[in-house]
Formats: sequence, C-alpha cells, structure tokens
Amino acid sequence: MDKTPTQGPSVPRTETSEEMKNEVALLRKAIADVQQEVTRKEGILRQLNIVKAHRKKNQEEPIDDLIDQWRSAAQQAILDFQQNMPEPKPGLKDILSQFQIEHSAIGYSEDEDCFV
Repeated sequence: MDKTPTQGPSVPRTETSEEMKNEVALLRKAIADVQQEVTRKEGILRQLNIVKAHRKKNQEEPIDDLIDQWRSAAQQAILDFQQNMPEPKPGLKDILSQFQIEHSAIGYSEDEDCFV
C-alpha cells in the first residue's frame, strides 16, 4: 500500500500576538469611532428636541388667536370708553388719536368710522 500523507481536518491557524494586538487596536478604534458618532448624534437629537419644544411653545396659530382676542378686547374698551364720555361724545377717530393708537393695529376703518 502506498503511504501518502492524508490531510486531516483543517486546523485553524493561530494568530501571532502581534496580529492579535493589531486586531484589538483596530476594534478599539472602531468602538471609539462609533461612540464618538453616537455622542454626535445625541447632540443633534438634543438640539432638535429643543427646537421642537420651542416651536411647539411658540406656534403662530395661538399667537394669531391671541392677537384677535386682544384686538376685540381693545375695541370693546374703546367703545365702552366712548359710551362713558359726557356729551358731546368724541368720535372713535378722536379717541384713537388721543391715545396715539394706530388705526390698523386695532382694526379701525376711517372711511366707515367703525371697527372692522
């Protein structure tokens, strides 16, 4: 019989300590890079949450509603003031001029001499 060497099961190659050190260093660098990226993304997320909270707090729709409420209350106050004035009662234009209130701010129409 011919005695040729047969190959048995493959044996994994053992890495040298230098190769292991290089691999460990690469893995540590990769971990540090990922941690740095996570920290950066957390910072971005924190900033976005601040912007979101600010926008939610300062929405324009409620501001418009508040402006309308203010305008309505101011108009009513001017009308009440005019009603409580002695005769001859001044016109709305005169009252607004006396208090230096811009006509457009309170919604006054000079042409119709009333609030719109």
